[in-house]
This record gives sequence, structure tokens and C-alpha cells, in this order.
Amino acid sequence: PDKGFSLKAQQQRDNYGNKNTNVRVAQGPFSATASKSKDGTDHGIRYEQTTRKGTTFGVGVNRNAQGLLSANMSFSKPL
Repeated sequence: PDKGFSLKAQQQRDNYGNKNTNVRVAQGPFSATASKSKDGTDHGIRYEQTTRKGTTFGVGVNRNAQGLLSANMSFSKPL
């Protein structure tokens, strides 16, 4: 498994000229994201781990521009 550090940033404009900026920082199974648009800023953290057999488990927490928290969980297994 890759335990290296990565940083990804993206900036784009929609059809109305509104600017959207996304940043993702990751190291090993942990990642943090921030997204800024005209509606405000969203933040999130996530932990994702893949087993030797290829099954991936993930959990995350996000806070949207209005301050609402949400949590998510994922599970995937190769066929």
C-alpha cells in the first residue's frame, strides 16, 4: 500500500463564470479535502484502507458551507 504524501489542487469556472477551487491532501489511508465555491467552503476528512485480498473499507466526515455535518461509510470488494 502507498503511504506517500500527495497534494492535488484544481480550479475551474462553470458556464456562469463562477470559480470553484478544490484541494485534496492525502497521506497513507488518510485524506482531507476542501472545496470553495460561491456558496461557501466545504471540508472533509476520510480514512480508507484496503486489505490484502482487495476489500476496501472507508469512513468519512464532511462539513458543508451551511455548517451541517455528515458522515459516510463505504465498503467495496472485488468480484
